[in-house]
Amino acid sequence: MKIVDKYIIGTILIVSLSMILFRTFTFKSYDQKILKIYISNNFYQEIKFDKSTNKIFTVTSDLGWNKIEIKAGKVRILDSDCREKNCIDMGFIDNIGESIVCFPHRLLIKIAGDGIDAVY
Repeated sequence: MKIVDKYIIGTILIVSLSMILFRTFTFKSYDQKILKIYISNNFYQEIKFDKSTNKIFTVTSDLGWNKIEIKAGKVRILDSDCREKNCIDMGFIDNIGESIVCFPHRLLIKIAGDGIDAVY
């Protein structure tokens, strides 16, 4: 192994470690999250939830219906009347910024934090 290879490996390790430390100290974890639901790019509903929330509800529009489950701080589409059912296959999401999309119903479900998402 040449000296240049050692410098390249060292640089990659330092950059990786600094990125991990930046993410650890700048992003806030939330006890309570907000589920934001949009249909056809229009705001539909907002639900605050945490790890103790257990709820199943249905979102209905002109294009169809989706049954959404909130369980133990995670969200998923439990059932839908769309043909492909790709939105069901996406499974649970639980991190701020993650989303589930049902294209046939033009449904967007995303998780937001209650406050500032990041500090720069």
